[in-house]
Amino acid sequence: MKRYGYLRMDIAKALLVPTLAGALLGTLLAVVIDDSHFQGLLAVVMVAVAIMSSLGTDPFGKPPETPPAKPGIKGVLGFLAVGLYGGFLQVGVGFIQIFAIRKYTGFDLKQVNAIKNFLTVWFLLLSSIGLFLAGKVIWELAICMGLGGILGGYLGSKFQHKHNQIWIKRIIQVASIGLAVKLITHHAA
Repeated sequence: MKRYGYLRMDIAKALLVPTLAGALLGTLLAVVIDDSHFQGLLAVVMVAVAIMSSLGTDPFGKPPETPPAKPGIKGVLGFLAVGLYGGFLQVGVGFIQIFAIRKYTGFDLKQVNAIKNFLTVWFLLLSSIGLFLAGKVIWELAICMGLGGILGGYLGSKFQHKHNQIWIKRIIQVASIGLAVKLITHHAA
């Protein structure tokens, strides 16, 4: 996405520190908390993301016309929370990042996705190292997820470059609802 000119490195770097701090805290939580408790929370978050992206009006107000040069207290706390969630659960964090970055910057979805990808690489590296050191990595799943993430990122950037924001928004909504339904049905079983 950087080669297409979508990545605003100034904004990405400004959001990196609170995201990494949150990811560190989230990873520490993931190491000590029982795995069976997060699926219900994740389903609720995914439904909320799908609903928020579908609303004609934004309950949190409109994004700014131009993004702030430095994150204020709301930006720091917001991306600390996003990093915490990502370091703790990781599943579905991209949807939450898209919502938060869009709200913070007011950028279009192509620029938002570029910043999301930048932040994700760094917080996943941090949390992966922490989980590895704690002995919590299931290598077969980790390799499959890593390869899927690489392939999805590559194909997603190609798709995003060729299609408009309506397509991207609809895919985010469908994926959010699909993940929530899967988690709810798996949790109920």
